[in-house]
Amino acid sequence: MRRADAAAAAPASLRRLADLAPRVVVPAHGSIPTDHHAAFATALRRAQRLVDDPAGAVWYGARRIFAFALMIRSGIPADEVEPYLHERAWLIDAARLLNSTSEALAAELVDGMVRATDGSTPPPSTHPGLSRREQEVCLEVLAGFSTTGIPTRLFLSPHTVQDHLKAVFHKLGVRSRGEPVARLRPES
Repeated sequence: MRRADAAAAAPASLRRLADLAPRVVVPAHGSIPTDHHAAFATALRRAQRLVDDPAGAVWYGARRIFAFALMIRSGIPADEVEPYLHERAWLIDAARLLNSTSEALAAELVDGMVRATDGSTPPPSTHPGLSRREQEVCLEVLAGFSTTGIPTRLFLSPHTVQDHLKAVFHKLGVRSRGEPVARLRPES
């Protein structure tokens, strides 16, 4: 099966399931949705986003596999994490698909997981109307990171970073990347 065919299989399968008009939808995790039409619509949007953003799909998969490995093993000692990852075929495959090295991808996964779970305080508020993630993206922009560099630093897909930037532009009423930077930069 070609990669494009495989990627299109998930949205097609979701459409076929929705066409069956089930009365109850039981998800793999989380609560049973009260509105199964909305649940299918959300699942279809997510599946389509993965089809439209292959690199984001690879990142998503790598993060999920790593998270499941940590759960299955009840955690991995910090000094063993990267050697453990370097031996995983899925990491080597993901790195190849992302035009990276397995060492660089392992380091990014570990760094992202640590940042996501370190319990550190939230970033200082850059604007009261922005969500925490939008603020984090803004702080990366303020620090000078590129739109292509931010996803790996924040453990997000490039598509998600673009979505956050669009939301920031809308909420701040700006049209270019430089405008929010100028508005949000702390006074010296």
